[in-house]
Amino acid sequence: MEQSSSRLQNWLKIFWFETGMEYHYPEDFNRLLIAAFFDLSRILCRLFDENTYCDQAQKDLALFWAARMSSTAAVDVLLRHNANPNTRRVDRQTPLAISAHHGHVSVVRRLVA
Repeated sequence: MEQSSSRLQNWLKIFWFETGMEYHYPEDFNRLLIAAFFDLSRILCRLFDENTYCDQAQKDLALFWAARMSSTAAVDVLLRHNANPNTRRVDRQTPLAISAHHGHVSVVRRLVA
């Protein structure tokens, strides 16, 4: 995450622990990952329009977090920008596996299509 956003990082850490996320808090959360995590599809589109995030690994990781959180609009944006739904990211799980595990049927449908 960018250095200038320490308040956001602190808030996100509190949110992470208070909601009981099953994964360790990722210290490398950036704007792309946060937008995917919280289903902020307009921000995702803007980041892609600005060519801020073109790295394939970052797009794939963002898709994982969007799938985990059932961020359907973010999943759609990321798939349109060629995020790979078959990449194994956190704990070697795919976006499809994590969304199915949490019962996010709408995301599963998008990833299978």
